[in-house]
Amino acid sequence: MFPEISKDKVLLGEINSFITSQVGDFDQLFKKVQALSNEEQLTDDLKNSLGNLTLLDAGTNRGYGNALFVTKRRIIIEKDKGGVFIPICTKNVFLKYFDGNTKGRWTAEDIIAYKIEIENTLQKFLPTKKLTK
Repeated sequence: MFPEISKDKVLLGEINSFITSQVGDFDQLFKKVQALSNEEQLTDDLKNSLGNLTLLDAGTNRGYGNALFVTKRRIIIEKDKGGVFIPICTKNVFLKYFDGNTKGRWTAEDIIAYKIEIENTLQKFLPTKKLTK
């Protein structure tokens, strides 16, 4: 048996135990799943930066909380297909149109690239602030 398959089975067993009997530490399980998905831990500064924010209705936003990016992306696509209004900038984030990087995860590089895209878009509409002495 391959070592990674064995580790996956152990993690799946831990998840099933937690679901069925609330045995285990949810935060630890979440960190293991997050590591398995290759979603990196982001600093609080990056998490709370403009490049990591999207516009959503309250129900959608509360509905996925701290889920992994791939889960959030799936929910956004399902809601969009179902006729829920998803702002175009939010679609651009979850479909990753802003940089063409269609990997199924959200990284620090994505946050920075999206922030730059926001800034470049706004420059077209906002006057440049002139510095004075």
